[in-house]
Amino acid sequence: MVTSVYQKFCPNCGGSIEDFRALQGLPCTSCLPGDSTGFSNLTQAEKIKSVYHLLVKGNKLKAYWNLYYSLELSEEVIRHFSGVVGHEPWSLQKLWLRRLAEGNSFSMSAPTGMGKTTTIIAYSTYLKEGVLYIVPTKPLLQQICKKIGGIVERVNCGNVGDGISLVTVNYINRNFEQIKEYRPKLIAVDDADALVKSGKTVDRLVTIMGIPDGVYEDAMRLVRLRRLLVFEEKREEVEKKIAELERRISSFNSTVAQLVVASATLRPRGIKQKALKYITGFDMGTVQIYARNIIDSYRHSLDLGIIDELGAGGLILVSRDYGKEKIKEVKAELESKGYKVSLATSGKKFLEDFSSGKVDFLIGSASYYGVAVRGIDEPKRLKYVVFYGVPKSKIRAGDAILNPFTLLRVSRLLGVNIDEEKILSLNPAEAQVIKIALLKSQRLSGKLGEVQDYITERVKEIREKFKSLPDQIIGETFALKRIGKEVYLEFPDAITYLQGSGRSSRLVNGGLTLGLSITLIDDDVLYGMLTKKLKYLVYGFSPSKLEDVDLSSVKKEIVRSREEENKQLNITTGLLIVESPTKAKTISKMFGNPARRVIGGVPVYETVAIDGSNVYILDIVATRGHLTDLTTEDLGYYGVNMKDEDFYPYYSPLYRCINCRRVISQEVDKCPYCGSALITTTLSNVNAIRKIASEVENVYIATDPDVEEEKIAYDVAVSVSPYNSNVHRVKYHEVTRNGIINALRDIGSLDLNLVNGQIVRRIEDRWIGFELSKILKLKFSSRNY
Repeated sequence: MVTSVYQKFCPNCGGSIEDFRALQGLPCTSCLPGDSTGFSNLTQAEKIKSVYHLLVKGNKLKAYWNLYYSLELSEEVIRHFSGVVGHEPWSLQKLWLRRLAEGNSFSMSAPTGMGKTTTIIAYSTYLKEGVLYIVPTKPLLQQICKKIGGIVERVNCGNVGDGISLVTVNYINRNFEQIKEYRPKLIAVDDADALVKSGKTVDRLVTIMGIPDGVYEDAMRLVRLRRLLVFEEKREEVEKKIAELERRISSFNSTVAQLVVASATLRPRGIKQKALKYITGFDMGTVQIYARNIIDSYRHSLDLGIIDELGAGGLILVSRDYGKEKIKEVKAELESKGYKVSLATSGKKFLEDFSSGKVDFLIGSASYYGVAVRGIDEPKRLKYVVFYGVPKSKIRAGDAILNPFTLLRVSRLLGVNIDEEKILSLNPAEAQVIKIALLKSQRLSGKLGEVQDYITERVKEIREKFKSLPDQIIGETFALKRIGKEVYLEFPDAITYLQGSGRSSRLVNGGLTLGLSITLIDDDVLYGMLTKKLKYLVYGFSPSKLEDVDLSSVKKEIVRSREEENKQLNITTGLLIVESPTKAKTISKMFGNPARRVIGGVPVYETVAIDGSNVYILDIVATRGHLTDLTTEDLGYYGVNMKDEDFYPYYSPLYRCINCRRVISQEVDKCPYCGSALITTTLSNVNAIRKIASEVENVYIATDPDVEEEKIAYDVAVSVSPYNSNVHRVKYHEVTRNGIINALRDIGSLDLNLVNGQIVRRIEDRWIGFELSKILKLKFSSRNY
């Protein structure tokens, strides 16, 4: 019989533990002696509590108290949520509440309407004080203030004070001198885009968080050095400086405000924004995935007569290229029919009037940052959205082509000869550097300077072409249009469509209400581009002609979904573990733009996979190969103890030398080969995996289906089982969206025959290989043959 023993894997003492003991979710027998059968029918929470009390009773409690304390604290916060909201939190909300309770800074990745605001409100009222809640618009501020004010007394609406403070980003920028000494415990950001866009606002946020200037400056230096590494020839010197800065930043452990971001679409690009990422450990961008229960339709006309059939409860979004005058015209047209109409602008009265029924329709601009698209949350009254014109954006083409990748696309469209390899060899960071240099008329040096010179000439050539451009040239994802003397690059705004139409489908009565979205098409070409983009972003997106929609049935279902219980969304949270970092990143991008955070130096990608009514919130982590190997310590016979006919192979975490790249399977402070003290260990991966496993409902081990990968899967199961009992083996045979979804549908268990086969082969390699190398060394000494 073979029993594997894992060094440093005991969840309590950090010592050695047998594989069967870990798979039962228990500490080692030294910490918790005796029969383990009594734990088999307990839930994970019951098991943790029972083990904790037994360890206390036996005077053996060590690191296990962290697991117990986290459980107790999260249960307390969840009970508060239930009392405030009136029902149990969803599994996803439980995940957020656990992270909030542990003081983690993170972004809340989820489809719209999944209760992010409700979660922040509940946790803010749990804390009662030291909360700074930042929202994008005044109407949303008033809505949230009203909800919080019904739960706790000390609420500051529109200013900073004791208790819970709700403000806009504009308030922080205007009143920073008065509030710069304010130090909240929690900063919750409803929409981080306004923060991400401005470096000065990031400076102010860093100050309020309590981050010292020295740490912030180190983080900015780290960003600059990482950018320099892209085209630096003396990489070793730069890498050493980077390692030192990373060490200094990671060693900073003073208390700062917890930062939680509920929504963000822009990715941090500036030095200050990226510096904040290195300090907080997460990227402020969130996953942009949309769970929708919306009937998408269109009509080739700008006639608003459809609202006569649909009735009150609509939001009309006018494409922003029409301007404010068109919004006023539409308002006047509806009012001439006897409807009560209000403009969706700043302030709260328009929403109160709409919610109470005093107003029949809201009208606003189809602008992503507009109040009508981002600042309305009225799940019962708002039933449908009408887009007056295809939602679109346009920018001056002469400015747009300063981006090397846009220059390439425009050159292809115009048939201008361009060195594509020169452009495509750039990474996004390099392209951004060149764009900024061109905007500021700065001259770059080295490789990027050469590319900049080439791009400058091509920009001049393209701008000359614009002078003789016809009225319109159509590409695959954009169109070039002449408006007067100026040429514009025009493209459909898919995100505004998703956010705007999403106002009609919200989370009510345990599920998503039915919504209706109608696009009145003013440009067939741009609508075709919009549809193509949406089919990529939203799985199964397929708009119908409005004439083919049974409006009578749809209207009835819209009302029913707001009054009765809806079809339940099955939302589960999970940890998906793969072997390769590249594969982890690739899989996460299949389901949208993932959020990214770092736990103990280990990258974690968070994404949302939607399979019908099943929604998987997934954290994806890579093991980076094997987590353990037979120890090379002087233990047993080459790392294997033998007792009668039983074998006990001892597995050690791996230690990797950054300098010479050697891997050592025993604990070391410095490399035995080159003497370097720059050592990393797979314990970092183990600890990151364990932390996430304790937060989520399910652990999915998705290493490849072969012998070596099955052993990696087994090691993962051993490491996480004390932290999560729902450990599943999943196998995919193609790295595609459908391949991953099918794997999640068909969960299985580990193949112990493959695992045992790998263990025996590894022991055989060690015994024969080590003995043979001794013989060869004695035989041939130092001679070369």
